[in-house]
Amino acid sequence: IRFKTNSERLVIRVSVPNVSTRSIITMLNQAGFDLYQTVNGKQEYFGCLYPPIDLTDSYTKEEKLFPGEKELTINMPLYNDVSDVWIGLEKGASLLPADDYKYEKPIFFYGSSITHGASVSRPGQTYEAMLSRRFDTNFINLGFASGAKAEDAIIEYMAAQDYSIFVSDYDHNAPSAEHLEATHEKLYKAIRATHPDVPYIMITKPILHYKLDNEINDRRREIIYTTYKNAIASGDKNVYLIDGKEIFSDIPTGDCSADSVHPNDLGMHIMANAIAEVIEKNNLL
Repeated sequence: IRFKTNSERLVIRVSVPNVSTRSIITMLNQAGFDLYQTVNGKQEYFGCLYPPIDLTDSYTKEEKLFPGEKELTINMPLYNDVSDVWIGLEKGASLLPADDYKYEKPIFFYGSSITHGASVSRPGQTYEAMLSRRFDTNFINLGFASGAKAEDAIIEYMAAQDYSIFVSDYDHNAPSAEHLEATHEKLYKAIRATHPDVPYIMITKPILHYKLDNEINDRRREIIYTTYKNAIASGDKNVYLIDGKEIFSDIPTGDCSADSVHPNDLGMHIMANAIAEVIEKNNLL
């Protein structure tokens, strides 16, 4: 939710039906909001709109704002449905549209619970949101916790969308290496059929614990490498690969993970930097 206002107070009232909780995810991530203020063209973290720990179906929170006109970005909860959001400003305060993103055509992300945003502390800490702030770009997050399996229906849907970059990060959710092998290159080819020139970034499963550094995941990495090598061999000059094992090689992986599988805020920052490096090095935006 993005807008400009000169209000010095913001009140948010939220309806959250069917509240569910998960032990590895903060309540703020699941049902709360965080707030960013644009300063000198850059979004800066301002504060959080916390849900009560005993949330049942709705809550109201207030945040004091700085004086003067400012552009606000409110990031929505990641793991609970929100049926209604009311935003209150001071009586007589201005309410104007936010500036357009520098890049309105979104970066499109498809992936697992990591892409979805599991285990970050708050909604604005996903790697997609970090990249959006870094490049001032719109984005679409199709991260599906346990549900990103590259089925035909979702492949067809994604191939029909419009985006500036496509990021494939669903290794974790493929039920087996055989399933990954049957779908990974298939997804790539479907996107290429409708988007022959769009930058395509593939990410292998992040390895955040020594238990995941095994033959099974080596096999999965090789499948994704094969898709990449075949794309290069076919003449594709706009395909890129990020090794989810290598990007954490210089940092103790335990510091980057919430539960041995999902990146915490530091892990997401490292993933965002790895993707940003590909985007910047190759001038993809």
